Amino acid sequence: MVSSGTAQKLTKRSTFQRHPWIVTLSEGYICSTCKDYASASAKSAGGKWISIPVAKTASNKLYTKADKHARSQVHQFAVASKSTSSQTGQPVHCQLVEAANKKAESNSDVLKKMFRLAFFLFKRDIAHTTNWRALVSSASACDASGNFTKYLQTSPANGHHLSAASVVGVLEAFGAAIHNDLVHRLRGVTEYAVMADECSDVCRREMVSVCVRILRPSGVEEVFIGCWPVTSTCADEVAACTVAGLTSVGLTPDNIVAVSFDGAANMSGKTGGVQAKLKEHSPQLVFVHCRSHLLQLALVHSSNQVPEIKRSISLLNKLYSMFEHSPKKLQVLHATQEAVDGLSHKLIQPGATRWLSYSGSVGVVVKHYAAICAALEAIYADAGDLSCDAGGLLLDLRKASTMFVMVLLNDILQPLARLSKLLQTSQGNMPNAMSIAIATQESISKMDCQSVIESVEQIKVKMADTGVRIENDMVIKRLTGVAERYIKSICNNLKARFSDDVSKLCAMQTAYTEKPENPDFTHVAKLFHVDVREMQAEWKILRRLPQDLSTQAAMIDLATSVDKMTMFPTMSLVTRRILLLPIGTATVERSFSSMNRILCDSRSRLLADHTKQLMLLSIEGPEIPDVRDAEHKDTNVGRLDLDNLIDRAYKEWLKQPRRL
Repeated sequence: MVSSGTAQKLTKRSTFQRHPWIVTLSEGYICSTCKDYASASAKSAGGKWISIPVAKTASNKLYTKADKHARSQVHQFAVASKSTSSQTGQPVHCQLVEAANKKAESNSDVLKKMFRLAFFLFKRDIAHTTNWRALVSSASACDASGNFTKYLQTSPANGHHLSAASVVGVLEAFGAAIHNDLVHRLRGVTEYAVMADECSDVCRREMVSVCVRILRPSGVEEVFIGCWPVTSTCADEVAACTVAGLTSVGLTPDNIVAVSFDGAANMSGKTGGVQAKLKEHSPQLVFVHCRSHLLQLALVHSSNQVPEIKRSISLLNKLYSMFEHSPKKLQVLHATQEAVDGLSHKLIQPGATRWLSYSGSVGVVVKHYAAICAALEAIYADAGDLSCDAGGLLLDLRKASTMFVMVLLNDILQPLARLSKLLQTSQGNMPNAMSIAIATQESISKMDCQSVIESVEQIKVKMADTGVRIENDMVIKRLTGVAERYIKSICNNLKARFSDDVSKLCAMQTAYTEKPENPDFTHVAKLFHVDVREMQAEWKILRRLPQDLSTQAAMIDLATSVDKMTMFPTMSLVTRRILLLPIGTATVERSFSSMNRILCDSRSRLLADHTKQLMLLSIEGPEIPDVRDAEHKDTNVGRLDLDNLIDRAYKEWLKQPRRL
């Protein structure tokens, strides 16, 4: 038989053999595996076998305690960590951190791809809440790596980011990023001009859109800063909204040097309008009545003063209404245009408030005059008395006098349309624009009716070839009188409306071009509140410089370069104010067009803040680069801008509180 002492020794020896991790210390026994590879939380908690040795006095029950410890989760985790570490050569916590980083990086790449898809919807004015899930699903199906699909399929139900609420959160992140970009872009601007207007959206909310015009050494920029709802269009509320919008992007109202509005009393009023309210912040600001509005007002007023022209404009409206409100008649018109002229164009409705609409409407009618008459004749022959409108229009259009007036309108409106396009540019300057306006006015005043008569004869030949009967009621003397009255009316209206203080700045364009020795700067000095004697003293040196001062680049250099600002401080200030003068409010009108594309009848539940964010992304956001642009290194700027915006939006998105 084996004695009890011998049995205890054998049991102790078998315990050490079964658990080689037991290490004997002077204080007792400890687990070497847990000591080195236990988790951080287990080490901090401590306990027997890890930081507290098992006393040697308990050696008779060592096998029981060791077996119990071997079955514990702490020891099993330490054994697994030791095994993994022996394979990779890294501690397990390092491996866990590395795996977590890889997963986070992979998730970040997928999420940024989703941000790029969302930006596509925002930039292209596509409804994002209804198209988001379908777009992401389609994109994941095109991902050859499978990472996109794996992420979407393995994400929890509250973390796949495919819901409408998720894409709204992405929109808000992009909105915060583009707003921060605007603040950074306008930081340090000490002088700027404001352009603003108000209109109603599809939800019948009154909205105020604000843009600013700033000057950089690289050129003039017009920046859209936002669109906000107002409860009333009174001057006080619109002005308060404008000031709040300016301060939201870090601009001070005291630094406004010019404002540009349309002719509405609540905006342009000298005593109670927005102009007057903003002058309380910046008393020396210059008001600019939108040049494009003035041109359209002059054109409408001139057309109403001459009865023959007024009847022709009314005829154009009736012609548009007849064809555009009947798909059957419109099909007849397009088929006739294809047969007679080889191509077809849509009719354009002339509007009293729509720029260039008169020119576009008359241009289409003159181009397809014979085809339109033939289409009216076919409609009347097919319907008889049921289409008396077609018969009445045909009677008017086949008159030679009507042809004369239409061609006259076309010849006069073409240069005015080009002038209107010039006045809508954001890169030009007021003296140059007014000089071209004066040249256009002089060109119209010297127009000869002989070219109109020749064009009428060409239309007659085409109508005869088409088979349309012509009523030759043209009395040259009478029609020439109509042309002279209309031309005189247009020139007088243009001269009256373009004779304000701002329009007189065209004298500066003459001075910059011809460099006279003693130009009269009295009006300019009074407008910009500077000393005329200082201007004249600096001009004596400035005019001797060899470069042409009339170009946009030369004016920007004079206004922004440090050496020119030091040598010619007053002339530099005047030139800077001239460049900052807005020619019109075309940038604001374009923002309303963007708003109408975003907020339409099928997408009318957007919040005002979300509408503003979508407008900012559509107008000020970077363009989506073409895939073939990667072949050209010099065209990667747009791609880098978009990548940077996505990175900033992603960081903003990470700041948003969300359920984990």
